[in-house]
Amino acid sequence: MQRMVLLISLFVMACFTASTVSAEPVCAPTSRVPTQKYPGAAAIITSNNLLLPAGKAVEASGQKIIIQGRVLDSRCAPVQEAVVELWQNSPTGRWLLAGREDLATPNAVFAGAGRTYTDHAGRFRFITAFPAPLTNQEQGDKRSYAVARAPFVNLKISAKALPTLDTALYFSDDVRNDKDDSYRKLSGKGRSDVTIRMQQNDENELVGDIELVIAGKAPYQTY
Repeated sequence: MQRMVLLISLFVMACFTASTVSAEPVCAPTSRVPTQKYPGAAAIITSNNLLLPAGKAVEASGQKIIIQGRVLDSRCAPVQEAVVELWQNSPTGRWLLAGREDLATPNAVFAGAGRTYTDHAGRFRFITAFPAPLTNQEQGDKRSYAVARAPFVNLKISAKALPTLDTALYFSDDVRNDKDDSYRKLSGKGRSDVTIRMQQNDENELVGDIELVIAGKAPYQTY
C-alpha cells in the first residue's frame, strides 16, 4: 500500500513538473488610448532624435527627455525589427512637422515625429522634448483654455505577423494626468500600461522607461 501511494505521488509530481516546464509565460497586451494627428508614414523621418535631426548641429529648444522602451509579444518574448513611430506636439503646444526645407537649413528645428526600430532584445529609444498639455481650445472648444489633455506622446508599433499597436503614452507623476478624460477612464492596469516611468539618470538626464506588449506571437527569427 505504501509503495502504491509513493508511485502515485511520484506520478503526480512528474505531471506537475512537466506542465510547469512546458507552460509558456503570458504577457497581457498593452491597453490603448486614442492617438491624435498621425501624420502618415511618409511624413515621418527615420531618426530617433527629434531635437537634433540628421544634418543639424544645434539642438532644438525644449526640455530634453529620453524615452526608452521594450516591445514584447504575448509570450513575453522580445519583438525584433519592429517599426516604432513617435509623434507629438511641441513644447509650445503646436503640431508641427519638419519638412525638407526645414531639415535642409542650418537652423535648429524640432522634427515633431521620428521613426526607429527595435533591436534583438525588443528595445527602442527616442530623444525628444517634453510636450505641452492640450487646452480645450486646441481640442476644438473655443470657450476655455483649461487643460483638456495632459502631456502625452503618440506611439505606433508595426511588426511582422502581429497586429499594429498604437496608443498615447503619459508621464508618471504629472499632476495633470488626473484631469485627462482618456487617462481617468483607464483601469489601474491600463494606467500602468501607458505611463512612462520617469527618472533622472547618472548624467542628470530625464529618462523614461516603458514596456509594451503586442497581442499575438512573433515568429521566431531564422538565419
